[in-house]
Amino acid sequence: MSVHRCAVLKLIFVTCLLNDYCVELTTTVPHPNSHVQDCTACESPAIRRHRENKIQIGVILPFSGDYEYRLDLVRPALEHAREYIYSNTSLIRNYTMEFDYRDSKCSETHGPLEAIDMYTKKSADLFLGPACDYAIAVVARFTRFWNIPIISAGALVAAFIMGSFDKLAEFVLSVLIQFHYKQIGMITYTNKNELHGKSTCWFTMEPIYLLVLTQLNSNLSMKYVETFDDTDSPAKFEKSLKELSNKCRGEVNSSNLI
Repeated sequence: MSVHRCAVLKLIFVTCLLNDYCVELTTTVPHPNSHVQDCTACESPAIRRHRENKIQIGVILPFSGDYEYRLDLVRPALEHAREYIYSNTSLIRNYTMEFDYRDSKCSETHGPLEAIDMYTKKSADLFLGPACDYAIAVVARFTRFWNIPIISAGALVAAFIMGSFDKLAEFVLSVLIQFHYKQIGMITYTNKNELHGKSTCWFTMEPIYLLVLTQLNSNLSMKYVETFDDTDSPAKFEKSLKELSNKCRGEVNSSNLI
């Protein structure tokens, strides 16, 4: 993320905090010329919503694109979950749940801006999403200060708590140990355009590499990692595989075995 973009996001965040402070003042301090202590017209949307037993859920997901968590695929499950909660009175009583759907565009800019908009308007008690790694990374940093829970089916990278890619790495490590493999090679897809960020494939392979390095083979280095792009020719892809194979198999000796 560029320095300019970081500065803009920090400025927006400070503005949000100031707005939060002003809203608290208007909802807690009565007008000096008024004897009315309970001024519902001055209530924050969040206070009014809670008084009316309403729960507002901000859903921040991509509206289009080839994503497994695209809104039109996820929305039926959300609606079904709400109906299940309504029918099961042991879960929640006398409350209504409303969804506020926002398009993250799977973007590190649009996703956080939608979350900030809902925060400043006090229109979300809970965030579902974003699911894209770069979008949720920014939102997750803010919500700890906003005191708004965030739940996501994304956030699989190792930087997040209970990242699913970490669990995959543990499984791969157990397979390597079972078959006495120590010297390994890795090939991963990467985006040639740095503006697109790291690929999902890279995030999947990263915890595997780190776990093997720390628990199985301290001599593992990036020379055993080859990258490719979907625009590469089959001949170039085959060359990368052969080079990686020669590196790994050519250096096997007794010290490489468990």
